[in-house]
Amino acid sequence: MMTRRLRNLFGVFILCCCFQSVYAQTNVYDSIFVGGRWRTFNTHLPTGYNGNQLYPMVLGLHPLGNSSWTEFAAQTKLTPKSDSASFIMVYPEGVKSGMGRSWNAGTCCGGAQTQNIDDVGFINTLLDTLINRYKVDSTRIYATGFSNGALMTFRLADQLAQRFAAVAIVGGALIYSPWNPAKTVPIMSIHSYADQVIAYNGNTSPMLGTFPSQENVYNTVNAKYNCLNSKDTVFYNSSSYTHIIYTDCPCNASIERYVTQDGSHSWPGGAANGPFPISNKINATYIIWNFFKKYTNDCAVTKTEDAQKTNESVFSYFPNPVRDALTVLAKQQGKLLIYNQLGTKITEVPLLESETIVPCDHLASGVYTLQFLNKVGMPISVKKLIVLK
Repeated sequence: MMTRRLRNLFGVFILCCCFQSVYAQTNVYDSIFVGGRWRTFNTHLPTGYNGNQLYPMVLGLHPLGNSSWTEFAAQTKLTPKSDSASFIMVYPEGVKSGMGRSWNAGTCCGGAQTQNIDDVGFINTLLDTLINRYKVDSTRIYATGFSNGALMTFRLADQLAQRFAAVAIVGGALIYSPWNPAKTVPIMSIHSYADQVIAYNGNTSPMLGTFPSQENVYNTVNAKYNCLNSKDTVFYNSSSYTHIIYTDCPCNASIERYVTQDGSHSWPGGAANGPFPISNKINATYIIWNFFKKYTNDCAVTKTEDAQKTNESVFSYFPNPVRDALTVLAKQQGKLLIYNQLGTKITEVPLLESETIVPCDHLASGVYTLQFLNKVGMPISVKKLIVLK
């Protein structure tokens, strides 16, 4: 009798351990079906993750090649950073064919580009999936990438601008056109003067195509952003690195550029990347997170005559939180768009140059995004609305 009881207790102990192991799992390799194929990704939940708070989320896009998410994670050391800084780290994977896993960044690279894979659609669906599955703060979603992953990150900053609070480009360039983001996404760029793959001054590769110079890239970006304080060199050392910033951009966005004298086509401060030397002058992962954490996705502006105005100076609204109806006071004609946390448009209302009553009784309790457009349809600003029932 005693032996049977001990066996039963041991079985319960094993079962409890199994449940505890599943609950405590911090790395989940999974797939979703999108674009007619299964797409893979790994999600790392930070140490201490729980369902009582919202977490920032960072997407890390790997370079071209046979490497999977594990090699990119090891190279960048983004996973331990997510534990110490408490953000969700997600590693999507490109399709595998020909030259290995790749991203369709526009005119590069590999099978993803030649097959015209809809990687933008994949990332958009992946974001919806993750927001539904985990406690994600949808106002603090960021993306970074290296090489082909950096090229893809630039494309996301254009075509999915409304979903990201900031992005970081390491060893990449802007090759997708036209560059016409719906809002000014803060951008950090990290490059090496000695990069031979995507050269600082531009180059053409027989296998990868043509890359513009870094100066041309950020002239293009700033021409759209129209930052009032452009290309201010805040640090320069001929034996280490240059730090350049563009500030006073619409909606408090900025562009920051680090260019190292050492290193090559690699992740500064990271692990080995084949034959390419690594810069030891800066730590890319450290400065990227310090850049990201300054920004939330609570404002979206393109450069119009009203770009420097705040939401309160052009459109005001009350009450917030709201239950049944929202009152909007407009100083000019325009339009109000209401989005849920998945980025789906729920309501679109024309605004007169006066008072407009916007019904909210069809909205469930939660946090929504209000986007105000001016009379020609250009975004002025974005604010948050809390709905209580």
